[in-house]
Amino acid sequence: MPDKSNLWSIAITAIASVLIGFAISTLAYRMRILRVPAGSFVGRLDNKVHLTSAQRDQVTEIIRNTRDKIEDIRRDFFRARRAAMWESYDKVRDVLTPDQQAIFDRDFAPPWGSRKEAEVEHPAASPSPSPAGN
Repeated sequence: MPDKSNLWSIAITAIASVLIGFAISTLAYRMRILRVPAGSFVGRLDNKVHLTSAQRDQVTEIIRNTRDKIEDIRRDFFRARRAAMWESYDKVRDVLTPDQQAIFDRDFAPPWGSRKEAEVEHPAASPSPSPAGN
């Protein structure tokens, strides 16, 4: 059987941990770091303004369409950003001699994805590879 002093230490540690966790979570809610789950936008709107069934359907459709538009915008932004980064990489590479280009290609490979991905996803913004020695 464990020593009584060990049991008391474990009990005090457990109680202190719970109290500290409670204090931190309370502070986080007061500082608005954490928020109480509020449900969906449509549900909250319905609770406040009492939507009709037709209005609820229309609002739901608007939210769905907006979400799709935002996802398309986000995808286009990341494609354009990757293409711009490849363009910058190529411009830096063009400044270098062929020997420097070999080191550059080996040691400074772009971390943002392959050129093939950038060209397939955003062909108009992706520059073609530059010939060595320019």
